[in-house]
Amino acid sequence: MQNEQRFLDNEGRLQQWPSKQPDKQLALAYLAAKFDFDAAYTEAEVNELLKQWHTFNDWPLLRRELYERGFLERNTNGSNYHIKHIQTSLPDFQEECLNPHILNVSIRDNHGHQTNSTIRLQPT
Repeated sequence: MQNEQRFLDNEGRLQQWPSKQPDKQLALAYLAAKFDFDAAYTEAEVNELLKQWHTFNDWPLLRRELYERGFLERNTNGSNYHIKHIQTSLPDFQEECLNPHILNVSIRDNHGHQTNSTIRLQPT
């Protein structure tokens, strides 16, 4: 069973906010993957997307955590959000990666804390 599956219902929605920090990071990486990388979102659009992908009715917590842990960026007045571009030294993903469906990332949040996560990508 994949780690994030422990927190998901049968429809792939996050059904609880994890208590452990590594699990929170994994849940946030899962939610961040639901956003279109090249799109800009209003706060209302971020809220609607998060409402679709969790069941415990606390999208403000999720939005705030996505921002504070470095997954989302926003403009200075908070009206526009987008997925943060993460600098990486990964090899050519298609040719050199041993398993193209697993991505190991280190993310530094807005407070300078670093978290390492493994993200399992679902092939389309």
